[in-house]
Amino acid sequence: MKENQYFQKFPLISYRDNISVDITRRVDFDSNIKSYIQAFYEYVLTEDQRIEDVAFNYYNDVDLDWLIYLSNDIIDPYFDVPLTNKQFDSYMVKKYGSIEASQLKVFKYRNNHRQDDSILDSAAYNSLVGQAKRYFNPIVTQNGIIGYERKQNDIFFETNYMLSLQFVTTPTTVIPVGETIQYGDAYAEVVYSDEKTITLKNIYGNFNTSADYTITGKFTGYTAEVDHTTYNVLVNTIPVVEQQYYSPYSYYQYETDQNEAKRLIKLIDKSYAERLNQDLNKLMK
Repeated sequence: MKENQYFQKFPLISYRDNISVDITRRVDFDSNIKSYIQAFYEYVLTEDQRIEDVAFNYYNDVDLDWLIYLSNDIIDPYFDVPLTNKQFDSYMVKKYGSIEASQLKVFKYRNNHRQDDSILDSAAYNSLVGQAKRYFNPIVTQNGIIGYERKQNDIFFETNYMLSLQFVTTPTTVIPVGETIQYGDAYAEVVYSDEKTITLKNIYGNFNTSADYTITGKFTGYTAEVDHTTYNVLVNTIPVVEQQYYSPYSYYQYETDQNEAKRLIKLIDKSYAERLNQDLNKLMK
């Protein structure tokens, strides 16, 4: 209904000799209501479902969409809500150049407990070296400890390790910083490169070989021949014995997770809708 529309409640002002809605006004729910858990329930937005659709289906009034926006602190109705698959793909291409680029580019290294459902017996657990035991929790039953499973903790590192390599001959073109370089199934991100050396981070696979080899820029196509004897690990951000417990967390997966997290919203119980509608009318007078 028109009288329930959010901006219909805003006062009018004179601005540059024109009558305009005073959009500088802003309201929010009383903090007591926001902290009253029984006033809300969780709802998961489906693909292509808009906030207006939910307002119509739940409140029987599409113009009460502002109740949902305020309940979830949504300011931008375009980017504070989940993108559709088509919108998401367009966003990723615009931001990263291509879907493939976003899938190869590493955001961070993340504890990979989600992909590991293995159970260790006591012998395997006791054989773990270094700080590896911190990645496991005991499985306790009335009969005692029956095994050890991965601890459900999210731990992030900026990279797994960094290394440097030197070239056999001067490359025709310097491989740019940020490029993904490949050698066979191995790939890494360039953090520094000149005519003689290259420094890499977010290393996946093996660049430590027994013979010289050629690296190739995934997106530029630039190549360079590497002197295998110059392989040099600069820093192990994640201790070597613990690197198996981490996996690359790509920008694509990060952006996907952020987008999917927006699907879970809070709906204020419909029994409060009329009261809040009246309260907003009073505040805007």
